[in-house]
Amino acid sequence: MYPLLTMKRTPSILPHRTYLLSDTLGPLQSPCTADDHDVRICTDFGGFAWRQGEHLREINVNGRTGIAPHLLRLILSFHDRHRDLVENGDRTYTAVFLNQAERTEEHAHGTPFFVAETDANVRIVATPLEDLASIRNRIIALWELPNEGSGLFEAGEQFRSQFTPALLPRDHGTESLVARDPGIIPEGRNGALHFVYADAFLNMVSWQQHQEELRSRILERAGRSDPELGVRIGDREHQAVATTSLEAGKPGVLNIYANGDNIDLVGKWAPGYGNADRTRRSAYCLFDEPEEGYTPVNISF
Repeated sequence: MYPLLTMKRTPSILPHRTYLLSDTLGPLQSPCTADDHDVRICTDFGGFAWRQGEHLREINVNGRTGIAPHLLRLILSFHDRHRDLVENGDRTYTAVFLNQAERTEEHAHGTPFFVAETDANVRIVATPLEDLASIRNRIIALWELPNEGSGLFEAGEQFRSQFTPALLPRDHGTESLVARDPGIIPEGRNGALHFVYADAFLNMVSWQQHQEELRSRILERAGRSDPELGVRIGDREHQAVATTSLEAGKPGVLNIYANGDNIDLVGKWAPGYGNADRTRRSAYCLFDEPEEGYTPVNISF
Protein backbone atom coordinates (compact mmCIF):
# COMPACT_ATOMS: atom_id res chain seq x y z
CA MET A 1 0.00 0.00 0.00
CA TYR A 2 1.30 3.45 -0.88
CA PRO A 3 1.92 5.65 2.16
CA LEU A 4 -0.28 8.30 0.52
CA LEU A 5 -3.34 6.21 1.35
CA THR A 6 -2.70 6.73 5.04
CA MET A 7 -2.62 10.53 4.75
CA LYS A 8 -5.35 12.86 5.88
CA ARG A 9 -7.94 12.69 3.10
CA THR A 10 -9.74 16.00 3.60
CA PRO A 11 -7.20 18.83 3.93
CA SER A 12 -8.82 21.87 5.47
CA ILE A 13 -6.49 24.59 4.17
CA LEU A 14 -6.84 24.47 0.38
CA PRO A 15 -5.36 26.98 -2.08
CA HIS A 16 -7.65 29.49 -3.75
CA ARG A 17 -5.82 28.99 -7.06
CA THR A 18 -3.64 26.07 -8.10
CA TYR A 19 -1.22 25.87 -11.03
CA LEU A 20 0.36 22.58 -12.09
CA LEU A 21 3.39 23.15 -14.33
CA SER A 22 4.82 19.82 -15.40
CA ASP A 23 6.69 18.19 -18.27
CA THR A 24 4.57 15.05 -17.82
CA LEU A 25 1.23 16.51 -18.90
CA GLY A 26 1.48 16.02 -22.65
CA PRO A 27 3.58 16.06 -25.83
CA LEU A 28 6.45 18.39 -26.67
CA GLN A 29 5.42 22.03 -26.88
CA SER A 30 6.58 24.93 -29.04
CA PRO A 31 5.78 28.65 -28.76
CA CYS A 32 4.53 28.45 -32.35
CA THR A 33 1.70 26.07 -31.44
CA ALA A 34 1.28 26.11 -27.65
CA ASP A 35 -1.24 28.03 -25.58
CA ASP A 36 -0.12 31.39 -24.24
CA HIS A 37 0.17 30.51 -20.56
CA ASP A 38 1.21 34.04 -19.64
CA VAL A 39 -2.10 35.38 -20.96
CA ARG A 40 -4.10 32.67 -19.23
CA ILE A 41 -2.52 33.49 -15.86
CA CYS A 42 -3.15 37.21 -16.40
CA THR A 43 -6.79 36.44 -17.18
CA ASP A 44 -7.10 34.27 -14.07
CA PHE A 45 -6.01 37.15 -11.85
CA GLY A 46 -7.67 39.89 -13.89
CA GLY A 47 -10.75 39.00 -15.90
CA PHE A 48 -11.66 36.05 -13.69
CA ALA A 49 -10.65 37.66 -10.40
CA TRP A 50 -14.29 37.45 -9.32
CA ARG A 51 -14.21 33.65 -9.52
CA GLN A 52 -15.19 32.03 -6.24
CA GLY A 53 -14.01 28.65 -5.02
CA GLU A 54 -11.06 26.54 -6.03
CA HIS A 55 -9.41 27.10 -9.41
CA LEU A 56 -7.04 24.65 -11.10
CA ARG A 57 -4.98 25.23 -14.24
CA GLU A 58 -2.66 22.61 -15.74
CA ILE A 59 0.26 23.85 -17.87
CA ASN A 60 2.27 21.47 -20.03
CA VAL A 61 5.90 22.64 -20.09
CA ASN A 62 7.27 19.61 -21.95
CA GLY A 63 9.79 21.11 -24.37
CA ARG A 64 9.45 24.55 -22.73
CA THR A 65 10.76 23.86 -19.24
CA GLY A 66 12.63 27.17 -19.22
CA ILE A 67 9.39 29.17 -18.99
CA ALA A 68 8.52 27.96 -15.48
CA PRO A 69 10.48 30.66 -13.57
CA HIS A 70 8.88 33.38 -15.72
CA LEU A 71 5.37 32.12 -14.99
CA LEU A 72 6.22 31.82 -11.30
CA ARG A 73 7.41 35.45 -11.18
CA LEU A 74 4.23 36.47 -12.99
CA ILE A 75 2.04 34.81 -10.36
CA LEU A 76 3.96 36.49 -7.54
CA SER A 77 3.60 39.85 -9.28
CA PHE A 78 -0.21 39.61 -9.11
CA HIS A 79 -0.05 38.89 -5.40
CA ASP A 80 2.22 41.92 -5.02
CA ARG A 81 -0.31 44.11 -6.83
CA HIS A 82 -3.35 42.84 -4.94
CA ARG A 83 -2.55 43.00 -1.25
CA ASP A 84 -5.79 41.25 -0.30
CA LEU A 85 -4.31 38.06 -1.79
CA VAL A 86 -1.51 38.35 0.77
CA GLU A 87 -3.35 39.74 3.77
CA ASN A 88 -6.18 37.18 3.70
CA GLY A 89 -3.72 34.36 4.28
CA ASP A 90 -5.09 30.85 3.95
CA ARG A 91 -8.30 32.05 2.28
CA THR A 92 -6.54 33.51 -0.78
CA TYR A 93 -3.20 31.77 -1.20
CA THR A 94 -2.04 30.43 -4.55
CA ALA A 95 -0.30 27.08 -4.90
CA VAL A 96 2.17 26.29 -7.70
CA PHE A 97 3.51 22.86 -8.59
CA LEU A 98 6.70 22.79 -10.71
CA ASN A 99 7.81 19.39 -11.95
CA GLN A 100 10.86 18.97 -14.19
CA ALA A 101 12.72 15.97 -12.79
CA GLU A 102 15.17 14.88 -15.47
CA ARG A 103 16.73 11.43 -15.07
CA THR A 104 20.21 11.64 -16.55
CA GLU A 105 22.30 9.38 -14.30
CA GLU A 106 22.44 5.64 -13.84
CA HIS A 107 20.98 4.19 -10.62
CA ALA A 108 19.97 7.67 -9.46
CA HIS A 109 16.60 9.08 -8.46
CA GLY A 110 15.30 12.42 -9.68
CA THR A 111 16.20 15.55 -7.75
CA PRO A 112 14.18 15.92 -4.53
CA PHE A 113 11.00 17.94 -4.31
CA PHE A 114 11.06 21.09 -2.20
CA VAL A 115 8.22 23.00 -0.57
CA ALA A 116 8.57 26.77 -0.33
CA GLU A 117 6.49 29.51 1.24
CA THR A 118 6.92 33.02 -0.13
CA ASP A 119 6.35 36.46 1.35
CA ALA A 120 3.54 36.93 -1.20
CA ASN A 121 1.29 34.15 0.16
CA VAL A 122 2.22 31.79 -2.69
CA ARG A 123 3.11 28.21 -1.77
CA ILE A 124 5.33 26.22 -4.15
CA VAL A 125 6.18 22.55 -4.53
CA ALA A 126 9.07 22.25 -6.97
CA THR A 127 11.82 20.19 -8.48
CA PRO A 128 14.52 21.07 -9.32
CA LEU A 129 15.41 23.65 -6.71
CA GLU A 130 17.02 25.81 -9.42
CA ASP A 131 13.55 26.81 -10.62
CA LEU A 132 13.29 29.00 -7.51
CA ALA A 133 16.53 30.88 -8.22
CA SER A 134 14.93 34.05 -9.57
CA ILE A 135 12.67 34.41 -6.51
CA ARG A 136 15.12 33.17 -3.89
CA ASN A 137 14.88 36.48 -2.02
CA ARG A 138 11.10 35.96 -1.72
CA ILE A 139 11.31 32.56 0.01
CA ILE A 140 10.61 32.76 3.75
CA ALA A 141 10.52 29.02 4.52
CA LEU A 142 11.83 25.94 2.72
CA TRP A 143 11.47 22.20 3.27
CA GLU A 144 12.86 19.17 1.44
CA LEU A 145 10.89 15.99 0.79
CA PRO A 146 13.32 13.05 0.99
CA ASN A 147 13.16 10.52 -1.81
CA GLU A 148 13.51 7.76 0.78
CA GLY A 149 10.85 7.56 3.47
CA SER A 150 8.81 10.43 2.07
CA GLY A 151 5.48 9.20 3.35
CA LEU A 152 4.02 9.91 -0.09
CA PHE A 153 5.58 7.30 -2.37
CA GLU A 154 7.63 4.14 -2.14
CA ALA A 155 11.41 4.28 -2.50
CA GLY A 156 12.35 4.18 -6.18
CA GLU A 157 8.94 5.40 -7.36
CA GLN A 158 9.25 6.56 -10.98
CA PHE A 159 6.17 8.77 -11.06
CA ARG A 160 6.63 10.90 -7.95
CA SER A 161 4.70 13.76 -9.55
CA GLN A 162 1.50 11.74 -9.16
CA PHE A 163 1.82 12.09 -5.40
CA THR A 164 3.74 15.27 -4.58
CA PRO A 165 0.91 17.73 -5.41
CA ALA A 166 -0.51 16.48 -2.10
CA LEU A 167 1.94 18.93 -0.48
CA LEU A 168 0.22 21.97 -1.99
CA PRO A 169 -2.44 22.25 0.75
CA ARG A 170 -0.96 23.73 3.91
CA ASP A 171 -2.76 21.11 5.97
CA HIS A 172 -1.23 18.23 4.01
CA GLY A 173 -0.62 15.81 6.87
CA THR A 174 2.87 14.73 5.75
CA GLU A 175 5.44 14.60 8.55
CA SER A 176 8.59 13.73 6.58
CA LEU A 177 9.46 17.24 5.36
CA VAL A 178 12.90 18.44 6.46
CA ALA A 179 13.38 22.16 7.10
CA ARG A 180 16.12 23.75 4.99
CA ASP A 181 17.76 27.17 4.92
CA PRO A 182 16.43 29.11 1.88
CA GLY A 183 20.04 30.14 1.36
CA ILE A 184 20.68 26.78 -0.31
CA ILE A 185 18.64 27.94 -3.31
CA PRO A 186 21.20 28.62 -6.06
CA GLU A 187 21.55 32.13 -7.41
CA GLY A 188 21.19 30.89 -10.97
CA ARG A 189 21.87 33.19 -13.90
CA ASN A 190 19.99 36.21 -12.63
CA GLY A 191 22.72 38.74 -13.37
CA ALA A 192 22.48 38.79 -17.18
CA LEU A 193 19.56 39.59 -19.45
CA HIS A 194 18.12 36.40 -20.92
CA PHE A 195 15.17 35.31 -23.06
CA VAL A 196 12.52 33.73 -20.86
CA TYR A 197 9.26 33.47 -22.82
CA ALA A 198 7.67 33.75 -26.27
CA ASP A 199 4.00 34.70 -26.34
CA ALA A 200 1.25 33.66 -28.76
CA PHE A 201 2.34 36.32 -31.27
CA LEU A 202 5.97 35.19 -30.92
CA ASN A 203 7.04 38.36 -29.15
CA MET A 204 10.05 37.74 -26.92
CA VAL A 205 10.11 38.48 -23.19
CA SER A 206 13.51 38.95 -21.55
CA TRP A 207 14.41 39.37 -17.88
CA GLN A 208 17.27 39.94 -15.48
CA GLN A 209 17.41 40.42 -11.73
CA HIS A 210 18.53 44.06 -11.62
CA GLN A 211 17.60 45.93 -14.78
CA GLU A 212 17.14 49.52 -13.64
CA GLU A 213 20.17 50.78 -15.58
CA LEU A 214 19.20 48.86 -18.71
CA ARG A 215 15.64 50.17 -18.60
CA SER A 216 16.92 53.73 -18.22
CA ARG A 217 19.24 53.35 -21.20
CA ILE A 218 16.45 51.98 -23.40
CA LEU A 219 14.14 54.85 -22.39
CA GLU A 220 16.91 57.36 -23.03
CA ARG A 221 17.55 55.88 -26.48
CA ALA A 222 13.81 55.94 -27.24
CA GLY A 223 13.81 59.71 -26.80
CA ARG A 224 16.58 60.33 -29.32
CA SER A 225 16.30 61.05 -33.02
CA ASP A 226 18.26 57.85 -33.70
CA PRO A 227 16.51 55.30 -31.45
CA GLU A 228 18.06 52.19 -33.02
CA LEU A 229 20.24 49.79 -31.05
CA GLY A 230 21.70 46.35 -31.69
CA VAL A 231 20.32 43.11 -30.26
CA ARG A 232 22.22 39.83 -30.48
CA ILE A 233 20.73 36.47 -29.50
CA GLY A 234 22.71 33.38 -30.38
CA ASP A 235 24.16 33.75 -33.87
CA ARG A 236 21.63 36.35 -34.96
CA GLU A 237 21.93 40.12 -34.61
CA HIS A 238 19.30 42.67 -35.59
CA GLN A 239 18.68 46.38 -35.22
CA ALA A 240 15.76 47.27 -32.97
CA VAL A 241 13.97 50.55 -32.38
CA ALA A 242 13.90 51.58 -28.72
CA THR A 243 10.45 52.77 -27.72
CA THR A 244 8.26 53.16 -24.66
CA SER A 245 5.45 50.68 -25.37
CA LEU A 246 3.83 48.50 -28.00
CA GLU A 247 1.42 51.32 -28.80
CA ALA A 248 4.27 53.77 -29.40
CA GLY A 249 6.30 51.24 -31.39
CA LYS A 250 7.11 51.57 -35.08
CA PRO A 251 5.15 49.21 -37.39
CA GLY A 252 7.04 46.83 -39.65
CA VAL A 253 10.26 46.72 -37.62
CA LEU A 254 11.66 45.13 -34.48
CA ASN A 255 10.91 47.19 -31.36
CA ILE A 256 12.36 46.95 -27.86
CA TYR A 257 10.89 48.45 -24.68
CA ALA A 258 10.56 47.92 -20.95
CA ASN A 259 7.27 46.25 -20.02
CA GLY A 260 6.59 45.77 -16.33
CA ASP A 261 9.45 43.73 -14.91
CA ASN A 262 10.58 42.58 -18.36
CA ILE A 263 12.23 43.80 -21.54
CA ASP A 264 10.13 42.97 -24.62
CA LEU A 265 11.22 42.45 -28.22
CA VAL A 266 8.31 42.84 -30.62
CA GLY A 267 8.08 42.67 -34.39
CA LYS A 268 5.17 45.10 -34.66
CA TRP A 269 2.75 44.36 -37.46
CA ALA A 270 2.45 46.74 -40.39
CA PRO A 271 -0.73 47.36 -42.41
CA GLY A 272 -1.27 44.59 -44.93
CA TYR A 273 0.60 41.91 -42.99
CA GLY A 274 -0.86 38.44 -43.45
CA ASN A 275 -0.36 35.48 -41.13
CA ALA A 276 2.85 34.45 -42.91
CA ASP A 277 4.31 37.96 -42.53
CA ARG A 278 3.36 38.12 -38.86
CA THR A 279 5.15 34.85 -38.18
CA ARG A 280 8.20 35.43 -40.39
CA ARG A 281 8.79 38.93 -39.04
CA SER A 282 8.12 38.07 -35.40
CA ALA A 283 10.96 38.56 -32.94
CA TYR A 284 11.08 34.84 -32.16
CA CYS A 285 11.53 33.85 -35.80
CA LEU A 286 13.94 36.69 -36.59
CA PHE A 287 16.27 35.24 -33.96
CA ASP A 288 15.87 31.65 -35.22
CA GLU A 289 13.56 30.41 -32.45
CA PRO A 290 16.01 30.40 -29.52
CA GLU A 291 15.44 28.26 -26.45
CA GLU A 292 13.33 29.85 -23.74
CA GLY A 293 14.79 30.12 -20.28
CA TYR A 294 18.42 31.18 -20.18
CA THR A 295 19.44 32.15 -23.72
CA PRO A 296 21.50 35.37 -23.31
CA VAL A 297 20.25 38.61 -24.85
CA ASN A 298 23.02 41.09 -25.65
CA ILE A 299 22.15 44.73 -26.32
CA SER A 300 24.64 47.15 -27.85
CA PHE A 301 23.98 50.87 -27.59
